[in-house]
Amino acid sequence: MRMNNDRTLLKKKKNKQKNKRKPDGVRGVGRPKLRWEDCVDQNMRILHVKNWMKVALNRDDWAKLLKARAHQGLSSQ
Repeated sequence: MRMNNDRTLLKKKKNKQKNKRKPDGVRGVGRPKLRWEDCVDQNMRILHVKNWMKVALNRDDWAKLLKARAHQGLSSQ
């Protein structure tokens, strides 16, 4: 019914061997690309909207914000 005590030790040894492998490929140089949410956060800060996720739940209020964004020329990412 129960696992042997020896079995947990074997599992730890296998995990240590997996961690010694080196990753394939090369990490890109420079700053990571922005996520969609990062761009929305930046735009909402410009429009002085505190909690944009709550505003997005109300379609009418969200549509008004999108029209304001178009007039102010905020990022389109």
